[in-house]
Amino acid sequence: MKKARPVVLKFGGDDLEEVGSVVARIAETKRAGPPVVVVVSARRGVTDALESLLSSRVSRGELTAAQQLLESSYPELANAGRRCLEGLDHLIDIAGKRPLTLPERHQLLSGGERLSSHWLSSQLMKSGLSARPVEADRLGLLVETRGGAPRIALDRCRRVVASRLLAICRRGEVPVVTGFFGRGPGGTPVTLGRGSSDYTATAIGAALGAGRVELIKHHAPLMSADPAVVRSSRPIARLSYDEAEALAQMGARVLHPLSIAPARENGIEIRVRSLKEPAQSSRIGRRGSRRGGKAVALLGSLEFVPLDIPAARERPHILRGLTEGLSERGVVIQALFTSSEGLFLLLRSRELQRGLAALRGAAGSTGASAGTTVPVALVTVIGERVMDDIRFVPKRLLYRTLAFWSTGCSLSLVVPQPSGRGAATALHRALIERRSTARR
Repeated sequence: MKKARPVVLKFGGDDLEEVGSVVARIAETKRAGPPVVVVVSARRGVTDALESLLSSRVSRGELTAAQQLLESSYPELANAGRRCLEGLDHLIDIAGKRPLTLPERHQLLSGGERLSSHWLSSQLMKSGLSARPVEADRLGLLVETRGGAPRIALDRCRRVVASRLLAICRRGEVPVVTGFFGRGPGGTPVTLGRGSSDYTATAIGAALGAGRVELIKHHAPLMSADPAVVRSSRPIARLSYDEAEALAQMGARVLHPLSIAPARENGIEIRVRSLKEPAQSSRIGRRGSRRGGKAVALLGSLEFVPLDIPAARERPHILRGLTEGLSERGVVIQALFTSSEGLFLLLRSRELQRGLAALRGAAGSTGASAGTTVPVALVTVIGERVMDDIRFVPKRLLYRTLAFWSTGCSLSLVVPQPSGRGAATALHRALIERRSTARR
């Protein structure tokens, strides 16, 4: 008889507010037969509180409030969990006396996930399920930091991670693994960025050769638009890997952009499921359900930055210098494109001043300069061959568009910032609602 492939369940901080439902979901999955591995985030508000302690000026009241939040968020810890909490309290005390070193900062920020792992394991044990807390750096989940954002080095740690987790499963225990961080160079923890527990879950699923990875969300699964922006949005039943990745990259906060690649490379299905309504789910796999628009994403608070680069076509190395200068300042380029009028960048509004300073510094004697910036929003329709439906985009919207481009599964429009919500609604109506009705 063929053995069932493991199932990875990931729970976020909001889910842990209803720990009874979380325990029930884990127990139900385990009763179905497959080995179950759980990935968990910090409880609601914990990472925000810890991150605030990294400021150069932290009051004694803020330090005490953070320690009290940890105590109240993680009651009834077993001995190992209490030791973890005491170590975190000690680190908070140090933060009140001097700036933390970089390894200490990562250790502090990873504290919420560590405590969640111990706490949820205790809750599972109380319910009669055998569970074991597993801290990702000690598990051997390696993180590379060279060349930009931290990434999980799955090719270097796949066997170790799989063997250790499967050994726990064979003992009848449920491993409860920390999301959000891994083991960096020198053995010190390195965080992967906010919201990255989804990424941890799919990477672990890939290492295990899991049957599926379930990303449990507190409310509805994936929607065709943010309901706060487009009231007529509806659940999405199925997306391809490429569509889901485009949706995450273009502003949908329900998925982490890096979470798709490990699943795609290993052919693992992702299910985004509701904690409250388990029957509601969105499936992500090799193929979407149909062609055309499936979702609209809105990314606001951006700046449209025109660049004047004399003889740019004959000097391609200048662009590399400009983008490297932005990266060194920690400025993320949301989009970079060219037209007959020149080169343009999209930067986050909150990073604009740092970005302009980086551009000035990198330009040097090249003569490159930034023109007048314009506040904009980026509206993207995601769906395979969505460009086939561009004729349905309202002409009045196209007249207000500053720029647009497309990929194999997305169409993006840059519009003046005040028009962002209206543009998202109009595109949803034209390319999702109307086209959906026409196909019936």
